[in-house]
Amino acid sequence: MFCPNCGKSNPDGSKFCENCGTNMLESNGVQQAAPQQPVAPPPAPVYQQPPQPQYQAPAAPANLSAPLSVGGFLGTMIVMAIPIVNIIMLFVWGFGANANLNRKNLCRAMLILAAIGVVLSILFSIAFGSIFSAFADFDYYSY
Repeated sequence: MFCPNCGKSNPDGSKFCENCGTNMLESNGVQQAAPQQPVAPPPAPVYQQPPQPQYQAPAAPANLSAPLSVGGFLGTMIVMAIPIVNIIMLFVWGFGANANLNRKNLCRAMLILAAIGVVLSILFSIAFGSIFSAFADFDYYSY
């Protein structure tokens, strides 16, 4: 049995439509065999994929070859006065990808000077150690 209002198929002998609740018995008591005008089923839901996130290139760093300001040099020198941190920051600034070119060159030069200083201090320690060891072997009381 079909509902005269919405056209939905209902079990035989139903008094009310299961879909819209309309009285299935007409005023003259005759049940309708088919709807007057069939209702088209609702359209299938259209599932849209969410928009794909657009790739954004990382922001270009500031001009890395711009001259380093006086404040930049002073800040670098202040950081170089802190023990242990200075060595770490020399390597970070000297070999980092996002460091200012002037600061990078300054830090590389400071690392080279530090390496030369270590090598020279080892050589002088060996030289003076051998001189002092020669004086220590001198026997003042030998007759």
